[in-house]
Amino acid sequence: MAFEEIEIIETSSASSHHTGVSAGLVKVRKGKALLKINLRPHVFKEMGFSEADHFVPMLGTGEDFGMIRLQKNKSGKLRAKLREAAHGAKYFCINLRHRPEFIDRAEKAVTCQWEKIDLTTIEIVLPEWTDETNPTKRKRIAAEPPQVAAGRRDAERMRQEAEEAQRRREEREQRGIESEMRKVVADALKDVPEFKTELKLTVAEADILGVLASRHGKLVTRDSLMTLVYGVDADELPEDKIIDVWISKIRPKLPLSVSIETIRGQGWRLKGDVKQLYAAVVA
Repeated sequence: MAFEEIEIIETSSASSHHTGVSAGLVKVRKGKALLKINLRPHVFKEMGFSEADHFVPMLGTGEDFGMIRLQKNKSGKLRAKLREAAHGAKYFCINLRHRPEFIDRAEKAVTCQWEKIDLTTIEIVLPEWTDETNPTKRKRIAAEPPQVAAGRRDAERMRQEAEEAQRRREEREQRGIESEMRKVVADALKDVPEFKTELKLTVAEADILGVLASRHGKLVTRDSLMTLVYGVDADELPEDKIIDVWISKIRPKLPLSVSIETIRGQGWRLKGDVKQLYAAVVA
């Protein structure tokens, strides 16, 4: 028979969800409660800290009450001391001594949410007991490991991307419906009588005037006219202001009894006796 040393692997949910940073209040006899921040070696390494570093503590106020920042700075008076727990795990402890802003009682160290603010600063969300003296009663931020927080942010990003993709699909479908409607309008122009030759209209001008005339008195949008002139599937379209140019060229060619009215921000409509435009009298 024989025995050999084995490695104990932590599998409890508390261990698996440890963020690597914890905070607690330690009371010795009748002394004031001391605030202690514990950082596991992997967090210390990720932050680029060393045992020789000095730190300046910064306590959150107002909406940031209950949060603390530790900034690596040569002028700092705090040092992190390497400790070893009863079960053998090592950690770095920073003693912030008594803080009158918080409760004065012993509190077991619990996992805290943290974030790397910059190359020298770590921000820590202290446990719920800070709420007891928090004048703003800020909503707590649940502690979660950086990997979980990153996963949550990725999930939120993917949700936003999915919503954006859905919005684009709906816009494409709407444009398709509008394009189909404009095709119907354009096809209807095939039966429109010819305009008088003395109007001296170009092909594009005749098409534009034809749409306006076929919808006599009704609004015709800029998009409809752009599609009519340049096609639904055109790869490259000029600036839509080009329609204003066409309209300005058509207006001087119209008889006095006919006019094109601009509906600002919407489009145009034809007013007057449209029969005066055609080569043959329209019934």
